[in-house]
Amino acid sequence: MFAMISYYVLHKWPPTNTKSVMVRRMLLQLNRAVPVNTGERGSYKMRAHMGIVRFMLLLFSVSASVNAFAFEEADLNQLKSSNRCPQCNLRGANLNWMDLQGANLSQADLRGAQCVQTNLRNANLSGANLQGANMLAASLEGAVLHGVNFTAANLRAANLRGTDLRRINFRAAVLVGTNFAGADLSEADLRDAWLYDAELSGANLSRADLSTTKVTYHELDDGILCNTLTLWGELSLGCPAY
Repeated sequence: MFAMISYYVLHKWPPTNTKSVMVRRMLLQLNRAVPVNTGERGSYKMRAHMGIVRFMLLLFSVSASVNAFAFEEADLNQLKSSNRCPQCNLRGANLNWMDLQGANLSQADLRGAQCVQTNLRNANLSGANLQGANMLAASLEGAVLHGVNFTAANLRAANLRGTDLRRINFRAAVLVGTNFAGADLSEADLRDAWLYDAELSGANLSRADLSTTKVTYHELDDGILCNTLTLWGELSLGCPAY
């Protein structure tokens, strides 16, 4: 039963939100922990039952961890009134559809924040933690993103056109339909991310890690790949001649 649940979640359930991404990542760890065949039928059954128990506890812990964020009301009010809130606690805050163009959110804690269609153009988000944030169709064009953590964030259909994303952590992020045209993604960590239908024309993916990224060869056609780690090995396509 655990094997059937694992197969469905890992192969048939695309990551449409933060919870599904986190469940997928943890299930991969559980699958590595539970051997396929122990050689002893009783031992195998016991391990399978323990796997199911761990899976159910996992679902509960993911739900609790995503929904238990508590932001500071004073910090949110400061952001709304001044368009700046560096080092603020905005965990899980509702920033949907807000106009935060040019805002200063450097080193802010935005884990699990809701930023659906939020305007963050030219905002300063350097050092901010956006792990698990929902940034569906958000605009981040021209934003300062040095050192930002986008682990397991939902950036589906977001606009990052021409943005400096060097060495950014996109591990397990949902990047389906995201606009990276002309962006600098050199040395970015894109392992376990979903990159289907992303716009990568002119994007610099030099030395980026896509070794376990969900992506087709077609999506990479128009990007710049120099010593880029992919599912097909290390690729160098469109590298400038020196």
